[in-house]
Amino acid sequence: MTSKKRFLWIFSIYVFSSGVLCWSGAEAQREVRDKLTEAHQDYSQEDYSRCKDILIYLAESFPNNPRFSYFEFMIAKCEYHLKNYDAAYRRFENFTLELPKSSFVPACYFMLGNINYISGKKLESAQNFVLAFQNAEGSELKELAAQSIEHLLEDGLSERELHRLAQGNRDKKLAPRIFFWLGKRKFESKNYREAKEALSYYRDNFPDGADIGEITLLLRQFFPTSQTLKVGVLTPVTGEYSGYAESMIKGINLALRYSFMQAEVELVVKDTEGDSAKTASLSNQLAEEDVISIIGPLKSESTLGAAVAAGRTQIPLISPTASQQGIGALSRFVFQLSPSNQTRGKGLAELAIKEKGLVDFVMFVSDDEGAGELARGFQEEAKKLGAKILIPERFSEETSDFIPALRKIKRVLLEKPAAGYVSEEEESFVSEIPVKVDGFFIIAGEDQMLKILPQISFLKISTTVIGTEGCGSGEVLNLALNLNQELIFTSDTYHLRDDQTWMSFLALYRDNYKEEPDRVAALNFDAMNLLISIFEKEITDPEKIADNLAHTRHFKGASGSIWFDQYGENRSIPVYGYRGGNVERLR
Repeated sequence: MTSKKRFLWIFSIYVFSSGVLCWSGAEAQREVRDKLTEAHQDYSQEDYSRCKDILIYLAESFPNNPRFSYFEFMIAKCEYHLKNYDAAYRRFENFTLELPKSSFVPACYFMLGNINYISGKKLESAQNFVLAFQNAEGSELKELAAQSIEHLLEDGLSERELHRLAQGNRDKKLAPRIFFWLGKRKFESKNYREAKEALSYYRDNFPDGADIGEITLLLRQFFPTSQTLKVGVLTPVTGEYSGYAESMIKGINLALRYSFMQAEVELVVKDTEGDSAKTASLSNQLAEEDVISIIGPLKSESTLGAAVAAGRTQIPLISPTASQQGIGALSRFVFQLSPSNQTRGKGLAELAIKEKGLVDFVMFVSDDEGAGELARGFQEEAKKLGAKILIPERFSEETSDFIPALRKIKRVLLEKPAAGYVSEEEESFVSEIPVKVDGFFIIAGEDQMLKILPQISFLKISTTVIGTEGCGSGEVLNLALNLNQELIFTSDTYHLRDDQTWMSFLALYRDNYKEEPDRVAALNFDAMNLLISIFEKEITDPEKIADNLAHTRHFKGASGSIWFDQYGENRSIPVYGYRGGNVERLR
């Protein structure tokens, strides 16, 4: 075949095939048009099942048709009308992922919002309506989305869901309405701090918003910006304990810095110099200077005189660090954040006996005065609950070798009391005999605990060690792990890593002061925050402040939970359990 003939043949095939293709394309267009007409008729007659079948046929037969996205969208709508909500949800969601530039995407978000609402997923529903509003070009769909979100904002979403929605849409077009309703709902539930945060965000970021008038009125219900509240602080600015005074002031100022009050708080600081008599006099002076509450003083001895003055002047006093028993009982205007040693001892005994089922105890206690108070509290509660203190044993703070005392305890447990001289062979024999006692209550410092625990293990005494601050150090916990020793302990300084209140305080303190906080700073931070929580309710009368403090229950502070009993003492005792390398909060 010549080149000329070959060209004519190829050209003839091309012309023929082009004609066929044109004819085929026209036929396809006609079929699509006819099928769509039929589908629309079925849809209008609410025959969604037949309509869906036709649309599926079109989508599978003509995937390159310009109306393919329309086929897919309408299939999903048919599934929705047939109440096949799971199938409809998958199709609408896949549509937004696979055809993100389609003009039907906003409508898909709207339909997803409807399905979420039907399924009871109110937060997801609201977020999809927000997406529909943000992506819609036509005013009709925007209006529908806005109406749907408004309904959910008003009463469909919980406060927690509203908060999450607000955090995810801080700078979006619907943010003003979201923050308006968040603030209003928080205000109505008397969560004034979070209410003010949301309403202030609206005021500061959307000053021309449609709700700015109502926002302003709501904010005025907190405190007039011109009002100044005076809070007295009794602290040893000079003298032996001046370092603690610095921690007190830093903790108080940190709480004020991150409060949401419109009212200003003026601290009226009085230097007690660590003198008890002067402290009582300064308490009276503060009453004359129109303070509405007092924080401090530092030590229990000074707090006793200040507490009597607070009762007389009827100015509520919060003592963050005083832990002597009965301080809060001096007046209904006095409150102590630090539980007494007796209360701590009782709390340990109650948990060990009631929740852990321990019955028999050995008490091995330092001769320190505070340790004695803890021991008395433990013993009183144990007796009250029907448990037995088998052996009460004391040791000196200077003791470094605990083996003799522990051997004596073991002999009593084995009912083999030593009489006069005991040979080394007999001591060795006694040491090798295993013995079990439910609980071994030990009050000792960290260094002493590091010696006592291995000696208990060496003497083969099987028990649960119940302790205090000394048990919470990393070295003691690691040693207990190596010895396979179970611990129950209370501690004011040990904090779990999932304790969000403590971790937030720790981060704020480090950021502001470039140093680690001590317990004094944490307690004073909590004392000021307690007052702030009351001031936010527009309560500034000293007597009403005292009444509110008296009803404090489960207040989450950096130092721990706060719950005042009828005597103004914090009864919330943190107790931890340690076993197999894991620490858990037991109370």
